[in-house]
Amino acid sequence: MRGMFIKKRTKPLIRTAATLTACVMLIMCLTTACQPTPKNSSVIGKDAEAPENAVQFDKSDFPDTYQDSYSKNWADIVFDADVALPDSENLPAYEISPATFSQIQVDSIVKGILGDQQIYAPSQVTKSEIEPAYLQALADLHDKENNPDQYENTLEYYQERVNELEEQIKNAPEKDYLEPISTKLKKSSEKGLVSFNGRGDLGKDQMARLSILNNTDNQHMGDNSLLRFSNGNQYIDMSMFYSGIEDNGPANLTITREEAISKADNMISRMGVEDMKYAGWATGILYSRNQQYPASFDSERPQAFLIYYTRNVNGVPVTYDARDDNSGSMEDAYSIPTMYERIMVAVDDSGVTYIRWQGPISVEKSISKNNQVIPFDDVITLAKNQLSYTYATCENQQQSSENTMNQPQPLDAVNKGQAVSNEVHIQRITLGLMQLPIKNQNNKNELIPVWDFFGYYQTNYDSGEKEIHYMNNKSLLTINALNGNIIDRTKGY
Repeated sequence: MRGMFIKKRTKPLIRTAATLTACVMLIMCLTTACQPTPKNSSVIGKDAEAPENAVQFDKSDFPDTYQDSYSKNWADIVFDADVALPDSENLPAYEISPATFSQIQVDSIVKGILGDQQIYAPSQVTKSEIEPAYLQALADLHDKENNPDQYENTLEYYQERVNELEEQIKNAPEKDYLEPISTKLKKSSEKGLVSFNGRGDLGKDQMARLSILNNTDNQHMGDNSLLRFSNGNQYIDMSMFYSGIEDNGPANLTITREEAISKADNMISRMGVEDMKYAGWATGILYSRNQQYPASFDSERPQAFLIYYTRNVNGVPVTYDARDDNSGSMEDAYSIPTMYERIMVAVDDSGVTYIRWQGPISVEKSISKNNQVIPFDDVITLAKNQLSYTYATCENQQQSSENTMNQPQPLDAVNKGQAVSNEVHIQRITLGLMQLPIKNQNNKNELIPVWDFFGYYQTNYDSGEKEIHYMNNKSLLTINALNGNIIDRTKGY
């Protein structure tokens, strides 16, 4: 049961990039990714007071735009950015915990997505669908008997496979039976799992499928609940496979981005979701679990707009970043990987085809009191210094480890010459919330205010060539807005 809900992570193709060098990696290790893990909560003065104790700031102290340039370590930092502030001047900081979908929520979601259609149990595998696998198992068993050295597994293995499929055929129906069901959540045979699984006829060749999984045995923030809806093609963010190229939107749709956002907004409203707000978009490409993706982006491959929603707490949104989770912490004993909460709605010319709501959270108590956001000038100074280190250029061109931000390849693999400088272009500076771990509390996280710097970087070579690396919804730098600490979004702290 759990397997169909667990997110499959596919490592992106490493785009050929002439870029950062070994000395950059050393500097990064000293300044960002390998900084000491926090010993305390990110926010001081904890209590259970209402959000009026949130961090105060005055919008008039912050510009609408920021332009400047700065050079250090053969890195040029160019700011030509809009400054995005939340609607509220009270910045909440909260303790959060993993949440489950209530029965009331499930009823609302099912009605919003499937309408008044009769709901049926998930499709059953028929005898005719099992038969090809059974015939192949018989053939494998026959070949093993006649050519035992040509097969790695034992004869008993192939015989057990044949017996297993024979039993499945014996118990399988002749045809798929439409069994009406209710929206009631049901316990799974696996401990702690409660789910709804159903399908409905929304007018396409295949029935639409809706699955809602609750993990009620949450021991840590990694045990996330999950909602998935499919009514046609499934899509995945193209930047997961084609990092570095600019996302200009789907190339083969007639629907506009504004129309796609409108359709997604309408779906979110119908589902009864009120505290998740529009946060960004990306181009989605057709997802296939077994299919290989071409080395270069195929503009003819089916595409969609991916519309993202994040939690909004008292007028302050969680900033959307394309990193799905803090999986970098799998190598770190400090924290357990956590799936960041978001809703993704895929929209193509046929309408909404796919929805994924991952990592729902429950906002618990306020954990900030009498704190102030660090001044904007100090934020900019921190950003200049950190970006100039992160994207520094030096003579040693051999890359010995993977850059967790950019994943470049050694220069000799791209044959562009020697990197002489990097340019970092900041186009958007955002103040919002981010989910961070609390030490020694694996079933709790925090939402705290952070500054994010979005844009792209460019590597310049002595040959005169240039290469631009578009980050596409991935922050180049994240700074804790309360204490100025640099945060590695890959690791989550």
